[in-house]
Amino acid sequence: MTIEQRAEWATHPGPVAPELLEIIVEDHVFVVGTIADANLSEDNLAMLYQRVADPVIRGRVATNPRAPLALLAQVPLKDHTGRSLEAFLTRLGPGISDHPGVIDAVSGPWIDERPIIELVRQALGYEVELPE
Repeated sequence: MTIEQRAEWATHPGPVAPELLEIIVEDHVFVVGTIADANLSEDNLAMLYQRVADPVIRGRVATNPRAPLALLAQVPLKDHTGRSLEAFLTRLGPGISDHPGVIDAVSGPWIDERPIIELVRQALGYEVELPE
């Protein structure tokens, strides 16, 4: 499979077979970057995050809205995208994305370097646990 074919394949939704993911992780940075943004399963994204050394690609994996919740939770607010932030808050629990304190914490300039879970916990005033 050529680099172009892998990149094209990566834009289609669905899980990546583990054997193909192994090949892709070792592939061209363009292909890995495209895969990082694709509609992958949580397990495949977690594996990709662990296996890729490039910090830019790791950041793209960590802000993929389908990334594991624990991975999304550790991303600083300043590095989140609108889609990844919305996915995190929605998946964290019902009503959290509508909580006035949380809305205030994530509104305005996104310059905070703390992990998003810290901001949410501070805004809520209690320790919110990540659902399994």
